[in-house]
Amino acid sequence: WGIIYTYTNPSTGCTISLTKTVIVIESPTIRANPQSQSVCAGSSVTLSVNARGTNISYQWYKNGNAIAGQTTTSISFNPVSVTDAGNYQVRVANTVDTVFSSIAILSVNVATSSIVNASFCSGTNYTLPNGNIVNTAGTYVSVIPNIKGCDSTITTILTISNGEVINQTITSCDSYVWSVNGQSYTQSGTYTAASACNTVVLNLTITSSSSNTTTTSECDVYLWNADGQSYTQSGSYTAVVGCVTEILNLTITQSTTNTSSASACDSYTWDVNGQVYTQSGTYQVANGCHTEALNLTITPSTSNTTTASSCDTYTWSVNSQAYTQSGTYSSVSGCHTELLNLTITASTSGTTTASACSSYVWSVNGQSYSSSGNYTYVNGCNTQYLNLAINTNSVAPTAATTSSATVTSGTSVTLNVSGGSLGTAASWKWYSGTCGGTLVGTGTSISVAPTATTTYYVRAEGTCNTTTCAAVTVTVQSTTTCGPTAVVSNVIGNAVCSGRSVVLTVQGTLGTGASWKWYKGGCGTGTSIGTGASITVTPTCNTTYYVRSEGGTCGSTTCKSITISIAAVPATPGTITGNASGLCSSSGVRYSIATVSGATSYAWTVPSGATIISGQGTTSIIVNYGTSVGSNSSCGSASVCVKAVNTCGSSSTKCLSLSLLPIGSCGTILGPSTACTNINANYSCTTLAGVTNYAWVVPSGWTIISGQGTTALVVKPGTSQG
Repeated sequence: WGIIYTYTNPSTGCTISLTKTVIVIESPTIRANPQSQSVCAGSSVTLSVNARGTNISYQWYKNGNAIAGQTTTSISFNPVSVTDAGNYQVRVANTVDTVFSSIAILSVNVATSSIVNASFCSGTNYTLPNGNIVNTAGTYVSVIPNIKGCDSTITTILTISNGEVINQTITSCDSYVWSVNGQSYTQSGTYTAASACNTVVLNLTITSSSSNTTTTSECDVYLWNADGQSYTQSGSYTAVVGCVTEILNLTITQSTTNTSSASACDSYTWDVNGQVYTQSGTYQVANGCHTEALNLTITPSTSNTTTASSCDTYTWSVNSQAYTQSGTYSSVSGCHTELLNLTITASTSGTTTASACSSYVWSVNGQSYSSSGNYTYVNGCNTQYLNLAINTNSVAPTAATTSSATVTSGTSVTLNVSGGSLGTAASWKWYSGTCGGTLVGTGTSISVAPTATTTYYVRAEGTCNTTTCAAVTVTVQSTTTCGPTAVVSNVIGNAVCSGRSVVLTVQGTLGTGASWKWYKGGCGTGTSIGTGASITVTPTCNTTYYVRSEGGTCGSTTCKSITISIAAVPATPGTITGNASGLCSSSGVRYSIATVSGATSYAWTVPSGATIISGQGTTSIIVNYGTSVGSNSSCGSASVCVKAVNTCGSSSTKCLSLSLLPIGSCGTILGPSTACTNINANYSCTTLAGVTNYAWVVPSGWTIISGQGTTALVVKPGTSQG
């Protein structure tokens, strides 16, 4: 069903209608869930659900998985098999909701079968599982319900037993109770009894009981022959062998051992037994349960003599003692004796300190030394020391190089020495004019800024020698015809939107072998950003770029620079001026805004039902209206909207809300507050913008003479007030 609402403006005749359709859908509910069932295989079974709701659908599940094709209120199995057993559930759904039933468990039971082999005595009866009684041999089939209620087939195979004679031979002490008949016998003999279909014969031997006692003492453990067991504790033990009871009274004493270790030279007398031993080995003496053990080491006596000479002192490795006097000393260790015949001589020494270039011959030993160091020469107990310093010669440089062979006057270049090496206390000395002329610097590398073409010389000067020079010439060239004259860009006013590319181009003259080098952050000191007559940059903020000529005959020239400014998206326009109400069927309505700084165009939008006649792209437009207006896609409401635009983008939207109907009232109605019956009276109100008709209402019994629909009314009063 639906609701329709219609409104007609009595003044303008404009009509607005709104229709709303309401559809009622009942959610699915389950009134009866499927029930769990237990059935026998081969029978039939049905699970079903009772549900209600609008346009509901069904889907059955087994063990959580959808069953293809099972989409009705029930699911059937005929016949049912054991593979159909499981947990079943049905989903009930429509466009509003989905519900699931509770789980129904389907159990499928199977029939059972078994075979029973049985016998019975001839002349008696046998009762089958189904209760039937038979008295002949054969195969009988009984069908009865099993514990699950399904068929159980039992096959009974019956045989008849005619009986036999069974002989038993028994030996017992004093008496015997026969299990066949439960009787007790105390005499040997042959006895007979019946058992089922058989005859049992007992051949019985009765022997009188006796006993024997053994008393013994042992160390640690005793093996008793009566039962073959080993005993480690004292006590009384019993063992029955046939009809004889053996009794053991046992005393166990724990063994003890004491072990002694001894070492001796040549021989050893053991105080335990007074014997003398001359060989190493392990010896034992036992006394009851106690044993004395001797681990004996016999070492033959030996000796050794050492003769030594030393200066000042001698440390004997045998006993680590230091000796400062000549003499004969001894040290005994175990069965070995060391003898020392020692001669001690007092030490003397001398020290020489010397320095030389390249090499030095030491007169003490006649050896030549080419390296600095501390040297020692020992002759008997005399020691000579040499503290030697060897000074090295410098090697002449192979060449001198420059960072730029041709420069402009005053341009700094770097001079470097190549090859050669420095000797002791030597350094590289740089000269101009001649080798050894005017000193201009020291070191492997120096910076110079010649104003005229100059030849520079470098040599090594040190303690041992001064080398020959290597030379390099720096040519100074005029810069009047080299370098940039201007830098231009491909964007108007050198301004660009953030993130957009700009092409920079240098104008000027390059010297021979030179190239244009571009920087930002400083001329030659900032970040290098490229080479060539033109480069492309993408600034994100106001940036100054520098370019100069580098290398070649002119060297590094002065820079020219250009600053690229970042243009911004224009600001949001200000207030929109123009009529915003009473616009039904209006034509030529003007809307305007103030000029926005940086904007190059203006994008106006109006709601559906309105049309821009002119002015799109400017600060002022003319609009015509129909009898209805919709929403403006720029803001989602009935509004006129505008954005300021330039090459960097568009500003935020500025909007003015609109109404087809007038807004406001006439204010105070002018005219007499008292009137006479049947005497005309005049009333008026203020004119409202956008109003095309004024609807006057007078008290009951009054008559409108003229002016209905205008701002001035003439009426004839009646007898009632209002």
